[in-house]
Amino acid sequence: GKPKPVISWTKDGQPLDTKKVNIRNSDKDSILFIRKSERDDSGNYEMTVKVDSFEDKASLVIQIV
Repeated sequence: GKPKPVISWTKDGQPLDTKKVNIRNSDKDSILFIRKSERDDSGNYEMTVKVDSFEDKASLVIQIV
């Protein structure tokens, strides 16, 4: 849609390491890939979507064993 949403991801409140993850955003979804996941990649991940003055968040817990 227009305006295009701005999507950002964090882990435990910190920006993601772009060497470790890849994020693919489209008009319909946002996909987070973790390369060579390890136990220390476990944590609380949050996606924030902003469109103009509107903001929404979704969070998930990822546990790698």
